[in-house]
Amino acid sequence: MVGSVRSSILLIAYTSGMKCVTCKHDNEADALFCEECGCKLALSCVSCGAELKPTAKFCLKCGTAVVAASPVKFPTRNVAAYTPKHLADKILQSKSALEGERKQVTVLFADVKGSMELAGQLDSEQWHIILDKFFQILSDGVHRFEGTVNQYTGDGIMALFGAPIAHEDHAQRACYAALHLQEEIAHYGTKIQSEYGVSFATRMGLNSGEVIVGSIGDDLRMDYTAQGHMVGLAQRMESLAEQNQCYLAPATAELVSGYFILDDIGEFPVKGIAAPVRVHRLSSSVESHTRLDTARARGLSSLVGRATDLHSLEDALGQAETGNGQVIGVVAEAGAGKSRLCYEFLEQCRASGLQVFEARAVAHGRNLPLLPILELFRSYFSITIGDNDLRAREKIVTGLNRLDQHYAEALPLLSDFLGVADPQQAELTLDPDERQRQLVELMCQLINGIGAGVPTVTLIEDLHWIDSASAEFLERLVDASANSRSLLLLNFRPEYHAQWMQKSWYRQIPLMALGAEDISDMLSEQLGHDPSLASLADLVHGQTGGNPFFAEEIAQSLIESGRLKGTWGAYRLTTPVEHLVVPATVQAVLAARIDRLPEREKRLLQVASVIGKDFTESLLGEVAELSRDELKAALTGLRHAEFIYQRGFYRVTDYSFKHPLTQEVALVSQLHGRRRQLHAAVAATIEQQNPKHSDEHAALLAHHWDEADEALYAARWHRRAAEWVGLTDFASSTHHWRRVHLLARELPEDNEIATLGIAACTRLLGLSLSTTAGLDEARSLLEEGQTLANTMGDSRAHLSLSQAYSFALNSAGDMVAYLELTIENQGAALEIDDIGVQANASLFLVDALGHAGRLPEVLEVADDGLAKFPRDIPPEEWISGINPYSMFLIWRGYCLCIMGQMPEGLEELGHCLRLSKEDGTSEMAGYALLLAAEAHCRANDAEQALACAHQLKAISGSMDEPANLVALTQLAFGYAHLAAGHPVDAIAPARDALHLHGHVENEMTGWSATLLAEALLATGDLTAAAAAEEAIKLCRRSQRKVYEAVAQGILARALLRQNETAACEAALAAASELIERTGARSLGIALLEWRAELAASLGDEAVSEQLLYQAEQGYAEIGAPKQAQRLAAKRKRHLA
Repeated sequence: MVGSVRSSILLIAYTSGMKCVTCKHDNEADALFCEECGCKLALSCVSCGAELKPTAKFCLKCGTAVVAASPVKFPTRNVAAYTPKHLADKILQSKSALEGERKQVTVLFADVKGSMELAGQLDSEQWHIILDKFFQILSDGVHRFEGTVNQYTGDGIMALFGAPIAHEDHAQRACYAALHLQEEIAHYGTKIQSEYGVSFATRMGLNSGEVIVGSIGDDLRMDYTAQGHMVGLAQRMESLAEQNQCYLAPATAELVSGYFILDDIGEFPVKGIAAPVRVHRLSSSVESHTRLDTARARGLSSLVGRATDLHSLEDALGQAETGNGQVIGVVAEAGAGKSRLCYEFLEQCRASGLQVFEARAVAHGRNLPLLPILELFRSYFSITIGDNDLRAREKIVTGLNRLDQHYAEALPLLSDFLGVADPQQAELTLDPDERQRQLVELMCQLINGIGAGVPTVTLIEDLHWIDSASAEFLERLVDASANSRSLLLLNFRPEYHAQWMQKSWYRQIPLMALGAEDISDMLSEQLGHDPSLASLADLVHGQTGGNPFFAEEIAQSLIESGRLKGTWGAYRLTTPVEHLVVPATVQAVLAARIDRLPEREKRLLQVASVIGKDFTESLLGEVAELSRDELKAALTGLRHAEFIYQRGFYRVTDYSFKHPLTQEVALVSQLHGRRRQLHAAVAATIEQQNPKHSDEHAALLAHHWDEADEALYAARWHRRAAEWVGLTDFASSTHHWRRVHLLARELPEDNEIATLGIAACTRLLGLSLSTTAGLDEARSLLEEGQTLANTMGDSRAHLSLSQAYSFALNSAGDMVAYLELTIENQGAALEIDDIGVQANASLFLVDALGHAGRLPEVLEVADDGLAKFPRDIPPEEWISGINPYSMFLIWRGYCLCIMGQMPEGLEELGHCLRLSKEDGTSEMAGYALLLAAEAHCRANDAEQALACAHQLKAISGSMDEPANLVALTQLAFGYAHLAAGHPVDAIAPARDALHLHGHVENEMTGWSATLLAEALLATGDLTAAAAAEEAIKLCRRSQRKVYEAVAQGILARALLRQNETAACEAALAAASELIERTGARSLGIALLEWRAELAASLGDEAVSEQLLYQAEQGYAEIGAPKQAQRLAAKRKRHLA
C-alpha cells in the first residue's frame, strides 16, 4: 500500500496516460488532444491548479515537483451491467426510434473529490471495493429517476436525463437524483470513514441543453453530439463544486427555479465562454411544487374560457352533498389548464367551508410506489414537511379521534406507512399484501367518516404518472365514493385509461382548447394593450392551438429574451415577431409525450410532421411505407392520444396535427439528414399522386424539394408556383421568384439555370410595383439578368428585362425616366417579330403616357393595342404579371372619363374589371374599381362610388391585403365619402393611402395627397392650402399633370377663403393651363365652378351665374347628370 502523499512532492497519477478533463477519457501519454472529444489535453498542478506541459517536471507557478506515480487502476465499468432490466429493455426495444434525434436534456457529472489522493491511501483491492459500491449507488440513484448513465469516467459518471428517452421534467429529475445521491453518499461516506479511516466525498455538476442522440449500442452506451458548451459546462460545474455539493449552470437553474431551493454563489470565469457564468448551489427541494405554483409566483391571470367546466364541477359537488358521491375526471392534454381549473374550484370549496384534500402523482414517481397515497394521507392529517415524527404522530391521533375513538388502533399502521413510527414501539410486522389491504380499507373509511359530517373534496392530479400500487388504492377510492358525501376529483392526460371509468358515478370533463378571443384576453391581462401587441395574440393562438400553458410560456420567453419590455399589464414589443420559437419548457413536454408513443406510431408522427400540419392518409401511408392495416391502426392510436384529428372523409381522408407546436417539435427532433430524405420522398409521392394537378401543389413541392436540398428541383417548382399564383398573391409570388433567383445563383450554370435566372430577375422587376424593392436592387437585377441574356445571345430576354425595369422606375416615382425608357423599348420591340414582346412594350408605353397626363396619346396607343393584340396572350408572356389587353382597357376607360365621355369610360372600366376577374389579375381589377370610384365621385354618384370601394376592399382581403391594394382601397373610400358629402370621413383613409404610397408605388403619392387636400378643403380645415401645395409638389415630382390640375383648383379655393384673391387667380390659371395641355375636359367643367366661386367672392354675381350655367350644361354633356342636377338646384337657390 502506498503511503500518505507528503506535501514536498505531489504525485500526478495517470490511468493509462493523459486523462481528458472535459470527458475524462483516457488517452495515450504523449497525446496532445483527446481522441474521444477532440479537446486539448493538459496536466494541472494539484498544488496550485496551474496548467502544465506534458513534459513538465516542475510547476511554473509554484515550483512543486511533478512526478508520475504508478498508475492507479480504476475498475472498468459496463453501462449495461448497472442498468435495471426494465429500463434497458425500454431503451433497446425502441432504440431505432430514439437514434438520430435531438433531445432537450440535463447532464449530470459526479465524481469522487480528491480521488487520486484517496486512491494513494488505499490498496487496489480496497479501492476496487469502494468504487464498485460507489458506482452502484450512483447508478441506482440515476435510474431511480429514469436517467441513464452514459459513461463511467474512472472515478465518477456522466448521466443524462431526457435522453435517449425524453422527459418533460429532465432538469427536475436530475436535481432530485442529485439530492438523493448526496444523502446516500453521505451515509456511504460515514461507513467508509468507519471501516477504512479515510474521508470519502463527492461533487456534482448539472447543465441543460440540446444534444443529438447518435447510435445506441447493445451495451446501452450512447453516442451524442452536444450543442455548444453544454456538456463541458456541466463538467466545469462539477469541478467547481465544493465537497458533497452540486452546482448548477444557468440553463438548469432557470428550468428548476421554484421547484428547488437554490443558493446563488456568484459568477465564475469559464474557459471558452466570454462572460462569467452565474452558478447556483442545489440546496433542497420545495414540497409538492407544480407548474401552477410557478405560474402563481409570477402572477395568475384571470381564468378564461372555463365557465362551463367550472359549472359542471359545481353541479357534481351539489350531487355529492345529497349523498350521491361523485367521481369526476378532468381530461386534457398537457398545458390545457386542468390544474388551474381544479385550483379555482378548490378555492371556491375552501371559501365555502368544505374540507379539501390534495395529492398528485409526479413524473419521476413511477419507480417510487405510493407517493400520491402518502401525500393524500398527509393531507388528511395536515402533516407538513416541517413536522417532526412526534408532531406527525400527534396529528394522526387527533385526526383519528376526531372521526371515531376506535380508529386509534390504526395509529401504528399509519405511523409506519408515513415514516414516523414511534421508536419505543415494537416494529410492525405485517405481510405486505395485508398491510396494503388495511391501508386501503382505512383510507376508504376516512373518506366516508370525514364526509359524514361535512362533504369532502379530494383531488388527485396527474394520474397519467401514477404508479401501479397507487392505482390499486385509487380503484378502491372510486368504489368507496359511490354512496358517500364526497367528491373525488381527478385529472389526467388523454393517454390515461382505467377500468373504473365505466362506473355509473363517474363523469368526465374534457377541456377544449381556448378560442382566439380567450387567448387574447389572457395575454392582454398579462401583457397589456400596447399597439405593438396588436397581432401577437393571433400569432400565439395560431402557434399554440389555444393551449394556455404554451401561450403563457411563449409570452414569458419573449419577456426573458427582451423582445417584450415592461411590467405586468404594460409590456410593449420591441421587435416584430414573425415566428415564435418553442420554449424549452414546452419542447420538453411535447417531446416526452412523443417519446411515450409506441415505435410505429412515433415514426409515423415524425413522417407526418415532415409533410406538414395537414396531410392525407394516402400520402402519409406511401411515404411511411406501411401496409393499409398498419397505417389505419397507427393513425387510430395517434387520434386516441390526441396528437392528430381527422378533418375530412369525402374522397380523401385528411388529418391535421392538433397543435402546430406538436408538429414543430416532432419535426425539429429529427436530424437534418433524415428530414432531407423524408422531404424528398414526400415531394416525389405528391408528384406521382397528382400528375394532372401538379401546378396546384407547386408551392408545396417547391417547399419539400427545398428542404430536401435538391436545388434544381426546388427552383423548377418555385417557378411553377410563382406562375400559378400570378398576381393573386403578391407576397407568395415574390417569395417564390426570390427563391428561384437565389437557387439559380447557387447552381452550376447551364442553359436551364440561366433561363431560370433570367425569368426570376424579370418577374421580380415586374413585381416591383407591389413590393418595397428599391431602385438599387432593381438595377442589380437588371444587370444580372441582362448579363445572362447576353451570355445566351437572347435579345428578346434582354429587352424583356429592360421593360420590367421600367416598372421599377415607375414604382420609384421617376416618371421622366420611366417614359423615356418605355419609348426606347417600344422602338426596340418593333425590331423583334414577337407579339408578346410588342404587346408588353405597348403596355408600358400606354402606362407611362397615362401617368404623364398625355391623354390623347394614351388613347391612340390604347386603341392601337386593342386592335392589334389579342385579349388572350398567354400569362407566361405577361412581364409585369398584367394582361396587356387589360392595361389598354383601363387606360382607355380612364381617358374617356377624364376627357368628357364618362358613360363610355365607365363601360370600358367595367370591361377591364370583368376581364381581370376572368384571367385572375386581381390587381388590375383593383385599379379599375378605384378609377371607377373616382369617376363616380366626379359625377356625384355616391352610391356607385361606395359600391366600388367595397368591391375593392373584398378583392384586397382575398389577397391578404397587400400594401398597394390597401392603399387603393383607402383612396376609393375617400372618394366615396366625398361624394356622399362626408368629407370628415374621407380624411383618415386619404392619410392612410398617402402613408402607404410612401412605401409602395411612390408615383401615387401625388394622387393620394390631392385627395387629402380636397377632403380638408371640404371640411373648412385651414391647413387645406398647405396640403394642396404639398400635393402639387408631389404631382410635379411624378409628372402627375391631371392630379396637379386638381390640386391647383383645391389651392385656388383654399386661398380664396383666406381672401388671397390674386394668389387664387394664379392657381386657377395654372389649373387651366394643365387642363388644356392634358385634354382633361371633365376637369375643365369643374374649373368653371371654381371660377364661379371666385366671381361670387368678387361680387360679380352675373358672371358667377353664367359660369355655373355653363358648368351645369357641361356636366349634362359628359354624362354626369347628378352633377348637373346639383348645380341646377344650387342656381335655383341663388336666384331665389
